[in-house]
Amino acid sequence: MKIIALGDTHGEQWWKEIVETEKDADKIIFVGDYFDSFYVRPKDQIENFKEIIEFKKQNIDKVELLFGNHDFHYLSKMGERYCGYKKEHSDEYQVLIKDALREGLMKMAHIEGEYLFSHAGISSTWLVEAGFEAGDVAAFVNGTFKTAPEKFKFFDKPGSDTTGDNIYQSPIWIRPRSLAEDATPKYIQVIGHTRQLGGIKSIHEKDDIIMIDTLTDYIKDYLEITNDKPKIKTVWKNQNQKETK
Repeated sequence: MKIIALGDTHGEQWWKEIVETEKDADKIIFVGDYFDSFYVRPKDQIENFKEIIEFKKQNIDKVELLFGNHDFHYLSKMGERYCGYKKEHSDEYQVLIKDALREGLMKMAHIEGEYLFSHAGISSTWLVEAGFEAGDVAAFVNGTFKTAPEKFKFFDKPGSDTTGDNIYQSPIWIRPRSLAEDATPKYIQVIGHTRQLGGIKSIHEKDDIIMIDTLTDYIKDYLEITNDKPKIKTVWKNQNQKETK
């Protein structure tokens, strides 16, 4: 089993180089945040998202599209607005995201073996607060999201850090430090959301949180998991790809 996990794309097209290189992958997972680049024109971000959606449709069982906070804020009726929000294009983005959700092409979490994929990470506290008792963690999170995607909000506890550095935060908003403090046991979590300058990093006692938000920085790493063993790779233009670890 070969899994490829890609960090936040934010309108950039590096994913094309990676999937072209990794044609033999059994599963390709995008961890969300498809919009809100400071460098890519909105119309190009729209076309890029359409291409990602078409890639999913053409590989329906092979490709998983997860949902991020920069996708959520174009749906939210709560007034959530994050850095990079494009008000003048919000209606266009919202239609695309809603269509993808309506067709069942996006979700919040995915499990492959011992690996749990989400945009920002899933804390034990958030699960308890959301009502989880036992069973499939990803199915519970996806079900909670599917019920009311426009209201999928972090738990705003008194004194909560608005940057997401709090164990009550949701799978689209929690930050790595708090996740490491209160990570859901049993799984190795693969997350995006928090930019990793210098490439993919691992944290926690057993390196069981892998942070892959690198595709918008100079070192463009992505993660390969083959037979449950993680490996960091770096992709360069013209499909020149090298293994870095």
